[in-house]
Amino acid sequence: MRLLRRSLLIVLALLMVLLGTLVWLAGTESGLRLAWQYLVRPAVPELAAGEISGRLVDRITVGELRYETGQLLFAARTLELAWRPTRLFDGVLQIEALAGEGVRYEQRAPGSDEPPAFPADIRLPLAIELDGLSIRDIALVTAPGAEPLTVDALELSGTYRDTHLELARLLLRRTDLDLEGTASLDTRDDYPLTGRLQWQAQLPDQA
Repeated sequence: MRLLRRSLLIVLALLMVLLGTLVWLAGTESGLRLAWQYLVRPAVPELAAGEISGRLVDRITVGELRYETGQLLFAARTLELAWRPTRLFDGVLQIEALAGEGVRYEQRAPGSDEPPAFPADIRLPLAIELDGLSIRDIALVTAPGAEPLTVDALELSGTYRDTHLELARLLLRRTDLDLEGTASLDTRDDYPLTGRLQWQAQLPDQA
């Protein structure tokens, strides 16, 4: 009986240590940095960052983020995520804010000439609620040697449940184009898309 009690106390102590470690990792900035250094980096060696701050349980800010392979490059001068992890218990991934600046995507390998093949339907295991996405200073290189496509600002908000994607707000700004509207997409059958867009183009000056 004494041996059983002692064993239970040891198991309880180990569980308390484990719980305390998880709380520290998720609830402190030092825990976030330790998780990045010893969990994320070994799992994804192509991923690097200059500065990381925040906490896993609410808001994370990453500076000089870079993901680079022989196929592509993704980089961001700053990237900030605010989310509510407790909503995962309700089956919802809620992103309160996703903000970025100085974002660059570069496709380094030639793409396939074949048109993309979509599955019969796309269903995510969780619903997604995106309260606000805001990205400034974007450059996209979609093929090796291609000129970059630049975007001054991109803003989005919307939801994705089952097979239905609803964009309640879509805003895109370039020096030659302003676009704003809403859109709805069902990710099944023929992927029907509906929406409302308002746009204004700036024509180049004629010499």
